[in-house]
Amino acid sequence: MPWFWASRSSSNTDPNKAISKGYLEYLHSLPIPYAEIIIPSVALTASLLTLNTFYRRRLRRIPTVAQLPPSAVSSHRTLFGKAVSVGDADNFRLFHTPGGRLLGWGWLRSVPTTRKDLAKAGTLHIRLAGIDAPEGAHFGMTAQPYAVEAQDWLTRYVLGRRVRVRLLARDRYERVVCSVKIWRWGIRRDVSLEMAKAGFAEMYDNAGAEYGGLEKELRKAVETAKYFVPLKWANVDGSGEGCGRRI
Repeated sequence: MPWFWASRSSSNTDPNKAISKGYLEYLHSLPIPYAEIIIPSVALTASLLTLNTFYRRRLRRIPTVAQLPPSAVSSHRTLFGKAVSVGDADNFRLFHTPGGRLLGWGWLRSVPTTRKDLAKAGTLHIRLAGIDAPEGAHFGMTAQPYAVEAQDWLTRYVLGRRVRVRLLARDRYERVVCSVKIWRWGIRRDVSLEMAKAGFAEMYDNAGAEYGGLEKELRKAVETAKYFVPLKWANVDGSGEGCGRRI
């Protein structure tokens, strides 16, 4: 059976020879179920569908939480991006950069820097999983103790850096609760866990809480930090030198 990409004559091996008009007419006359037509058609269709699916799942930028596919959250998909602003001490804004540097982000494609450009391009509102940090002043309420210090810590730790987030759930404030990973000093660290170790967070124990598989580690870090983390601004003895407690 001759295939459409092969020469009708087995003796003709010249790859540059044009397909004869007669052979094209022969192909056009074939019925649709014929293997020479159906197999290449199926292969081409499958390839296009695979490429489209890969693009939608891995290469298409997701601007906002509202445009986040429900399947991405239910499957706990990971996203890569840059932390562009910090809200309270347990949430920040992520500019999604699918493919990272391999697709030109940071050298061929730039991440917006102004608030206006970021609002136009869209950012994802990320809530750190498993912890509850002190709330800043808002809605007419005063700030909780150490809210400023906790926010400063998160700002120094993530702002302007590339992070990878694992989507866990969406909350009632239209944020996406995530396990957030970042490379620091050559080690891949969990931001929630590091914040708990630093003494700036409590456990988040409300219904439906997500911990990203680190509940045990987070609880241990929170309890340890209450008694052993030296904080100059929270010293028990007022000396200003270590031996502090967060509470």
